[in-house]
Amino acid sequence: MESAPAYEAMFIHGLLHRVEGDYRNTDAWYGDVSESEVFQEVWGSDGGLEGAKGFVKRAEGLRKEGKGDKEALVKESGREIEALKDYLLNKFGTEQIKDATTVWVGKSEKAKEAAKNMVVGGEGWRQF
Repeated sequence: MESAPAYEAMFIHGLLHRVEGDYRNTDAWYGDVSESEVFQEVWGSDGGLEGAKGFVKRAEGLRKEGKGDKEALVKESGREIEALKDYLLNKFGTEQIKDATTVWVGKSEKAKEAAKNMVVGGEGWRQF
């Protein structure tokens, strides 16, 4: 679920990169979904990508350099996660999906190539 039109999964993918400390990939995934309804709902349609990338940069500064307002970053992270959760609940509800084959989206060629390069293409394991 790493390709359009699964923008919600792509957004979650980017958010999880932030949580693990892979800020470069977070920026890339957020850029890929910045025009989507889910991203604009969470970060706003006017300046949302810049705001999200600024937040990611501040989180990175706190983690790597110990600089920044930890309380404000925790609050903003919670706001992002809550807004995403609310969007997902409103769009998809809580009913069980017994057969996900109708909603599955495979990897794009770009994602397949990136994954291949990380595993066998000489890029090696990523360091955060």
